[in-house]
Amino acid sequence: MDLFGLLKTREWEPLDVSEVRVVARDLLVALNALKNAGVTHADIKPDNIVLVNHQSQPFRVKLIDFGVAMETHKLWRYDTIQVCGFRAPEVNLGLPLTEAVDMWAVACTLAYIFLGDHVHNTICEFNNMRQIFKLHGLPDQDLLGKGTKVDRFFIFDQSNQTWRFKTPQEYTETIIIDGDHHDIALDSIDDFLTINPEIQDPFELEDLQAFVDLLKKMFTVNPSERITPEEALNHRFITMSHLPPTSNNSYVISAYEKMKTADNKSNLFDLNLSDYDLSDSDLCELEDSNSDLSDLDTDEPVNTSELDVDKFQKADLSNFKQYDSELEAR
Repeated sequence: MDLFGLLKTREWEPLDVSEVRVVARDLLVALNALKNAGVTHADIKPDNIVLVNHQSQPFRVKLIDFGVAMETHKLWRYDTIQVCGFRAPEVNLGLPLTEAVDMWAVACTLAYIFLGDHVHNTICEFNNMRQIFKLHGLPDQDLLGKGTKVDRFFIFDQSNQTWRFKTPQEYTETIIIDGDHHDIALDSIDDFLTINPEIQDPFELEDLQAFVDLLKKMFTVNPSERITPEEALNHRFITMSHLPPTSNNSYVISAYEKMKTADNKSNLFDLNLSDYDLSDSDLCELEDSNSDLSDLDTDEPVNTSELDVDKFQKADLSNFKQYDSELEAR
């Protein structure tokens, strides 16, 4: 079952923040391994994240479907990657692309399972970008000047030499669907802190604050400033450094138990290449048959023999040994 199916079976009841952490940790481990291997997944979304064994290891997940994955240094060849709603803004703006696009998609996924709904519009590119800039801020003017597709969404004001986001009336390249908006009214990611008034436990509130802080870093509009997988794995939301492991608080105990159960006493940081379905048949360049990715200029396949499989399997996660020990101790 994938994450979309999980929410559907729960009748769209969101995951609580301690459950989101289990998913986040596994996805960040996968991103760290991919970064070390020089690979970008390019299609991270709830449908491509499956539960390992929800009965014995609740919320433990793995990343699948590497059908459009590619070596990161070849991202520049493609005009469009990712689906609307999980697409990083730099893709729509025609900016240089890096593996940071995957981090953006993971952030969208984590927000989705926490809200039980999409945080950004998934239908109309204009509304999607408008919501992104409303929630996360506008790109720097210098950054906009480097984009090859910036004029799809922005107009350059000659009077003050700045880029201005278009109005719906000025945006005529794509039809804007009437009434196409997001059901959850958000003014900023900080609204996550108050969206569920039932959260009253001080430790859970602090945990939620840590989650929101991580999300903000993942949703940084400038890709060069976006948090990296290694940095995210060191963030307090993942390491749980803000939750005392010896506390008798019921939320804290439950949060540690969820992580421990998900690990099921396995080595949390011993990556196995097969866990991520990364094979010669699955790891390939984008194909013309992909309707969202039709502007290809080459059919050259990824040379998987050039990938550093050893780095992929042995991602440097030594900084988390203490955390692993704390899980075993509980």
